Amino acid sequence: MALLLAGCATTPPAVEIRTVHVDRPIAVPCIAGPLPDKPASGLDRVTGLPTHDLDIVGAAYLRIDAHADELRALAAACTTTKAAD
Repeated sequence: MALLLAGCATTPPAVEIRTVHVDRPIAVPCIAGPLPDKPASGLDRVTGLPTHDLDIVGAAYLRIDAHADELRALAAACTTTKAAD
């Protein structure tokens, strides 16, 4: 019985309170707005005559390529993470 009472007489271990900073990724919205409108291709003016159509197809390619660059820039936020402050 004395051993049981002696166990209660000891002091509890000291409690250490500390703040630990832990970096962890947080969710961020990938695209914070509406997507840009699809550019008009202008391919409805193609006639089948290569000398005429070359300028039309070339201009359509440049518009589509610029649109793809714009979408890539918007999607770049989806591939990065920010640490919590």
